Amino acid sequence: MPAIAPRARPAYRAVAVAALLLAVLLLLMVVRLPWSGDLGMHGAVLERLRTDLLHPGNPLVDEDTDSPYYSPWAVALALVAKATGWGTFGVLRLAGLAGLVALGTGIGV
Repeated sequence: MPAIAPRARPAYRAVAVAALLLAVLLLLMVVRLPWSGDLGMHGAVLERLRTDLLHPGNPLVDEDTDSPYYSPWAVALALVAKATGWGTFGVLRLAGLAGLVALGTGIGV
């Protein structure tokens, strides 16, 4: 690890504290899963995929149409939910934690 110049240390500490604060706030969001935004949509997508992985139908309406919400990530989460038997929001918490870890490892502090 390269040495940090003495003048850069306060700025480095400020960035590290800000990143730590952001990580704590995001971790609290993962634990609580606030009912805002599109959490219900993600839950509906997981439930549809969990029920029928090959022909899930549209999560917005009760029709057999395609949906842009079916991504490889959603399919992977549905497979985890099916294999483990965990509830939809438990799997979404796991996905939030995985996203937080990906964010943390993608940012070099």
